[in-house]
Amino acid sequence: MSNIKVKAQQYLEKDIIEQLLRPSERLVIKDLARRYSLGLSPLREAVQALSHTGFIHYRPNHGACVAPLSMDELNSIVDFLCHQLLPNKRVAPEKENGEVVQEYQLLYHFRKFGESTKLNGPDLPNFYHIDEHLVGMFELLIPTNKAVVVQRAIHQSLQNLRRYLRLYTIHHCQQWRRLYAPSELDMVVHKAIYSARSDYRELLTNYLVNIQSVLGESMVLGSNPLFTYESVAVSLKR
Repeated sequence: MSNIKVKAQQYLEKDIIEQLLRPSERLVIKDLARRYSLGLSPLREAVQALSHTGFIHYRPNHGACVAPLSMDELNSIVDFLCHQLLPNKRVAPEKENGEVVQEYQLLYHFRKFGESTKLNGPDLPNFYHIDEHLVGMFELLIPTNKAVVVQRAIHQSLQNLRRYLRLYTIHHCQQWRRLYAPSELDMVVHKAIYSARSDYRELLTNYLVNIQSVLGESMVLGSNPLFTYESVAVSLKR
């Protein structure tokens, strides 16, 4: 993969996560080229690559758009991740016989997460960085799988989860602690490092289900969907 294509993919991923490219928004390669000051070819390749991750819907000769967000997809993401945490799931031998988690990396992400969330008053954290470190912890805590396709699916599911987390904080920024629940996450990490795997798996499953519940409650106001193309556009202009 060329450096320019990597850069194009990183730009697109960040803007999709940050909702600067909105759910269901049509992607025009020429517009993206002007936006990022990159060539057409690497952007086409980046769009096609991201269509395999769930970030973008792409059809040859029809164009591409940012993948929409839905409660069904959110439920599928959380259900899949929780399934990977079942106590009887088989994991790679080196994970079974070695350390349960990569402690130093886990503690690094946890420390950075803590630094970002230790705020007083009305100050808001950098949500992009919080999500980055939260997902980093999840990737270390969810057991590895021999099947490359499953491991890739875990990574893609976590990256797509970031879109839902970010959209929540756009609309409910003052309620961010309810979503991220720092004290509950502290218990998960403590159990992962100092206790048996089954303990932290159950806690992490509950943590994911809480995220699902908070997001689910916020996705509908009355009979109108909250997470829509128009509502995000209005919110980002404030």
